[in-house]
Amino acid sequence: MFAITEIGIRIPFILEAFHPCTIELKYLAVYDYYILHTEDIDGPQSLHVATASRSGEFLVRRQGIQSALLFLLRSHLIALHNDANGQAYKITEETTGLLDVVAAPYHEKLKHRAAWLYERHVSKPLTFKEWMLDKLSETNSNPLIRNKNQEIQS
Repeated sequence: MFAITEIGIRIPFILEAFHPCTIELKYLAVYDYYILHTEDIDGPQSLHVATASRSGEFLVRRQGIQSALLFLLRSHLIALHNDANGQAYKITEETTGLLDVVAAPYHEKLKHRAAWLYERHVSKPLTFKEWMLDKLSETNSNPLIRNKNQEIQS
């Protein structure tokens, strides 16, 4: 439940920063990683410590994100949209109001990094492969992660 709660807090900040755009699950997973590790893409100080195997977090993140998304959907804090590209998520009015009153220092840092991430995305758009495989491989010294990333690329 901890992972659902932690990820479930970050996702609305990400979706708010990208509003009115929708975001696909695969990009939400990438952005959720980078909101914590912004220094990996030349951003502000990361919220989590830069361990050598940190990109391994990405490989185990998807299930937690899916569970958090279900919770947020059931709570009407996000909405699911279907279009020609598939399914994507968007923030709701209820969440916008909720995020406006959140003032804890950690949440302010999340809000700042989500806004920075959006600006980074707009100024230097990357494909999913570039976000996930190239950038994560650059920051990881763990050969198992590098091999997994190379396997995905093949």
